[in-house]
Amino acid sequence: MEKNLKIFLANLRPRDTRELVQDHLTRLDLAAAEKRVTLHVDKRYAFNAIVGQDHIQQVVASVKRAFGAECSTTVKLDSARSLPEREKAVPHAIHYH
Repeated sequence: MEKNLKIFLANLRPRDTRELVQDHLTRLDLAAAEKRVTLHVDKRYAFNAIVGQDHIQQVVASVKRAFGAECSTTVKLDSARSLPEREKAVPHAIHYH
C-alpha cells in the first residue's frame, strides 16, 4: 500500500492538490482485478474540497497515469465518529470512471 501511495503522489499535480491529498489521505486501496483505486479521506472538509473543486480532475488523471488508463477512482470518507442522521444522507463515496 505504501508503494502505491508513493506512486500516486508522485504523479499528482499541481502542488496544492498534492498537498491537500497528502495531508488528508488515510489509505489507498488498489483492486487490481477490478481495476479500481479507492482513496480514503479522513476529514469531511477535505472530501468536499477534493470532489467539489477542480482537484478531482487532477486526482482522476493522476490515478490513470499511475495505475493505467482503465482504472476507475473512488473517493471515500473515513469517519471515526458516528454521524448524525442529517449527515448520513450526504454521499460518503463518489465513484468516477
